[in-house]
Amino acid sequence: MVAPSAPLATIADIEKAARSETGCRATAIDRVYQAAGSDRDVIVPSSVYRGFGGRIPVTLECR
Repeated sequence: MVAPSAPLATIADIEKAARSETGCRATAIDRVYQAAGSDRDVIVPSSVYRGFGGRIPVTLECR
């Protein structure tokens, strides 16, 4: 789960933050992409944050 550092975070911002903290490739879950119309540069709707307690779930792919 990733908590955004700014109230207007995009999927790209969230995935980048997770990658910088973990060193792993991060991908937001499908529900987040669907809410943003599959556009990584769209601000994630606040309803998505509320649905996950203020954080965004991501999957990590680590090598």
